[in-house]
Amino acid sequence: MAKIKFKSDEEYLTHFEGLIDSLRHIARDYGYCAYGLSYKDYSGKTVISLDYYDVKLDSMVSWDLVKEVGVAVRRFKNKEVLLFRGETVITHKQIKYLKEIELQVS
Repeated sequence: MAKIKFKSDEEYLTHFEGLIDSLRHIARDYGYCAYGLSYKDYSGKTVISLDYYDVKLDSMVSWDLVKEVGVAVRRFKNKEVLLFRGETVITHKQIKYLKEIELQVS
């Protein structure tokens, strides 16, 4: 599956609307403020950003946030979208493992 090249910002925003909405809700739950397609903490540091087909998380975010964003990315159902924590790609299997650990602790 090839990545779609968007003709306009509006077309891009429409295509990613579901993922953007999910990220907005997650960021709000964690107390982050929206700045375009980025979310920053109280000190102004970007912790979540959507960069074309990449969802980038700061390397210092909690694994709970990684898990929630990972689930949102997978629910978006576009295998071209990648999730990064710092410079590391977070895979579907890693998200599944984080969810399993949460269930075992409960």
